[in-house]
Amino acid sequence: MLQSNCSVFSRPPLFTVFSGQGLNGTISFNNGPNTLISFLAVARKLKIEFLPITWQEQRKPIGSGGTSQIQEALVSLETSFAFKRVADEHKYRVSESVIFQEFIGEITVLRHPAVSKHPNILELQGICWDVAPREYSNSSEHSVDYSPLNNKLWPVLVFEKSHFGDLNHFAKLESGRGLSLRARLQLCLEIGCAIRDMHFNRIIHGDIKPQNVLVFRDQAGAYSAKVADFGFSTWYANENDLIELPLSPPWEAPEYYTTKKTPAAAQKMDVFSFGMLCLWFLFEGVLSKAIPSSIREQFQRKFCIRDEDYDDLCFLKCMKQKDKLVELAHLLLGEEQDIDGEKRKLETFFSKSLVRDPHGRAAGINELLDLLQASQWVLLSRF
Repeated sequence: MLQSNCSVFSRPPLFTVFSGQGLNGTISFNNGPNTLISFLAVARKLKIEFLPITWQEQRKPIGSGGTSQIQEALVSLETSFAFKRVADEHKYRVSESVIFQEFIGEITVLRHPAVSKHPNILELQGICWDVAPREYSNSSEHSVDYSPLNNKLWPVLVFEKSHFGDLNHFAKLESGRGLSLRARLQLCLEIGCAIRDMHFNRIIHGDIKPQNVLVFRDQAGAYSAKVADFGFSTWYANENDLIELPLSPPWEAPEYYTTKKTPAAAQKMDVFSFGMLCLWFLFEGVLSKAIPSSIREQFQRKFCIRDEDYDDLCFLKCMKQKDKLVELAHLLLGEEQDIDGEKRKLETFFSKSLVRDPHGRAAGINELLDLLQASQWVLLSRF
């Protein structure tokens, strides 16, 4: 039976201590800059636990973004955590107030009742601390002097660690490559459920991509997906708010470059990113050339992409720029065997998520989830 975990999480009232236009740039207890004191006040209000552990500096990062790094650390033989800390170069380039504003925004989203216990959203375990940053070197450039930042205390967000890593890493493992279409659709459905429940509760994730989805496996051997990284998320207050979203090539919607977005428009951008993630994950083997494909080769020739220059993400970026993602998805579906029953549903899914014009896109994730779930049931009926 399909395990969708798709019951809608209801929307609670907004915290009375917060006001304004949502999370990005509006959460503060006063009109001054955000500081460690204001971060502590918000963390206390949200009842986040301060953990008596530290991340292990000697461990290499297991993931990183534009503003943060994630390290892993073993606290005991039974327990492993992932630690999200501010990247040293971000501390150097961005004001302290902006960094604490980002932290306050992220922990507020993470402690939202619809997020904190969601089965498909990574749960915040607590907060620990990062003290002096290390010297940072950018390739051949001279090292950056961080001495002005020494002895600063920075928060570190603590999460349960996935031993399979993010979806980008998992998809390339033997266990990931061995997943059936049904199992891949199940993970896509779980990711969509998380996005749907965030949207229902006025939260825009804003940065949907494989690196922001972690993969877990339960004792029965079933895989599950959990959406992570809310550093760019927005919890908006009303439908007239304007939201600024990050640039995450190639996953951002084509309309990213036109002004700030209303919540309705931002939701449609999440819809596009979700559709693109699903296209990549369902056909990762083909797109990465692990599986031969006449369709991929045909598109390479058509758009003059040489084998030596080929990269799966650059290929998707090119298809997006040429407005060929929907066509690509339909043709790749045609290469799949034994999916005649669900092919039409999946074609509609991609047509409604990857269309360039946002007005032609599904108004909400629910419509897309119905199509994914219908495809799942067709697959199940064959066993």
